[in-house]
Amino acid sequence: MSRYVDREVVQRILKFADIGFLFVASIFISLLNLGTSADSGTVQVVGFLAVELALVSIFAMRSMGLYDVRALTQGLWSAVRAAAICFMIGGVLYQLTDMFLLSLHLGWMKMWMMVLPSYFLATRGSVSLWANPRAAEGRFRKRVAIVGGGKAAEDALMLLESSSKADVEVIGLFDDRLDSRSPRSIRTYHKIGKIEDLAAYARSSRVDLIVVAIPLSAETRLLTILKRLWELPVDIRIS
Repeated sequence: MSRYVDREVVQRILKFADIGFLFVASIFISLLNLGTSADSGTVQVVGFLAVELALVSIFAMRSMGLYDVRALTQGLWSAVRAAAICFMIGGVLYQLTDMFLLSLHLGWMKMWMMVLPSYFLATRGSVSLWANPRAAEGRFRKRVAIVGGGKAAEDALMLLESSSKADVEVIGLFDDRLDSRSPRSIRTYHKIGKIEDLAAYARSSRVDLIVVAIPLSAETRLLTILKRLWELPVDIRIS
């Protein structure tokens, strides 16, 4: 049974790798171009430039969606866009630094333009080879089971459906009630079984998140359900 892969963990690892590379590469290229003329003041300017370049580049790539799952599976296209963004940001900061803070050689931009494609093709290509089969298996999508029925369950489903950032797959409903308060299907999602069936279902199929859609006013029933679900090794949330 394939397990869920937390995309946020993958994104953070890639962001830290990008920050580290951009920071180190900027410092190395700057000192290489300055040579023996680099004093303590110059080193401070170089460090400031490296930090600014790395942080602005990461923010820009994040804003452009280059850390989303879709981008992680498109190795070549993601590498081209990431390299282009970092090249433009590096060019702007190079010009500002050269004009106001420190005289840099044109070789800085040439070397910057050379290292970016190599790094992004290597990292995005590797990530794409790893991410594509997992995306095809749906391992970046969180499989959600809804416990409860009626209006509370419908509200929870509407919230999940309307959230553009929630990459989830609702597998179905589990509820003990069989009366009008818990219809057999809500918003095209069907009732799989009773709450006691959820444990067996979770052992045979992947369940990453359980959303308990019970009104807080039904305190006794809510506590009873939570005690029954607490033994499951699954993330549990109250809607």
